[in-house]
Amino acid sequence: MISNGVALPEVLDSLCRAIDELMPGVVSTVLLMDPDGTQLRPGAGPRFPEALRPTINPWPIGPDRGACGTAAFLKERVIISDVTTDPRWPDEYRALAVEHGLRASWSQPLITGDGAILGTFALYYAEPRVPEPADLELIETVADMVLIAIQIERSQQALRMVSRRLIQAQEEERMRLARELHDDINQRLALVATRLDRATQDVADAPRLRQEVDEAVNQIADLARDVQSLSHRLHSSQLELLGLERAAAALCRDLAEQQAITIDFDAGHIARYLPPEISLCLFRVLQEALQNAVKHSGSRHVGVALRNGTDRIDLTIRDAGIGFDPEEARWRNGLGLTSMRERLTLVGGQLSIDSAPGRGTTIEARVPFNPTPEP
Repeated sequence: MISNGVALPEVLDSLCRAIDELMPGVVSTVLLMDPDGTQLRPGAGPRFPEALRPTINPWPIGPDRGACGTAAFLKERVIISDVTTDPRWPDEYRALAVEHGLRASWSQPLITGDGAILGTFALYYAEPRVPEPADLELIETVADMVLIAIQIERSQQALRMVSRRLIQAQEEERMRLARELHDDINQRLALVATRLDRATQDVADAPRLRQEVDEAVNQIADLARDVQSLSHRLHSSQLELLGLERAAAALCRDLAEQQAITIDFDAGHIARYLPPEISLCLFRVLQEALQNAVKHSGSRHVGVALRNGTDRIDLTIRDAGIGFDPEEARWRNGLGLTSMRERLTLVGGQLSIDSAPGRGTTIEARVPFNPTPEP
């Protein structure tokens, strides 16, 4: 489940449920440490009594806060064989625990290599009980599994944060370059073209020079158009001003004209006021997918569909080109697929690719979105 990217709460619940089923009469729980390091909160425990859940949310740590609170405080395993007599169990919760079938409590702290406490894993029994060596081995083994799951989840969260910051920095740099190309370089090219044109007025009796200057003016005009096109690809002002649907339509139209191909664009009632991060994500995925189709597919016809469902937005790019092996491309980190996936992950979306050599390519991006009435 961890390797397949299942969410941490589901992983921990499944683990506790497996322990509860393997050991009849046992109730297992996971408590997770708050960032401030002073209290625990429920992380998993499908069979933990529902009536007691409010009492442990949150549960402060300390030397007399039951098995879990004490284990987290002392950073060592705590065995409470009988909650009715052990001084580490809070007096106000003794009768309540017994009433709901929690008579013994054993807790193993989840400690990282650098000594940080991430939470606790606990086993509860309906009768007073002291652990056997096999019980201690079990609680240590399962606690290690829980610790690994939590650490992987936190590592993935850190990676997602780094990816988000990298993409944000990339977009800021794109915007800066786009402005520089548009406001500085493009204007300077226009100024040079104007000066060349004026120069020809003074040498009208020199046909050859006039011809060379005219050619230079035309080349500069072409270069200016290319710079302007590059500026738009780096940062689309249309996306901000007109919304995703119209910006995507313009992108398809411009690329079709530049590459002399056909791009059929079909949109179905896309909300104009989308969250900026969703609009930008789908626009970049469309850019990358279209560039791939132009460069690698060999197809002269590409279909693009943008759909607004009840709870998501779907973007589909389809060509009838030479196709490729998605798994091979994934491991080679080719075709910008990693960038697409990372962008979609940051907005809770998914990327699917249907392709094979000789039968074209279909790329689908799905982003969850619940539309609200437009202002």
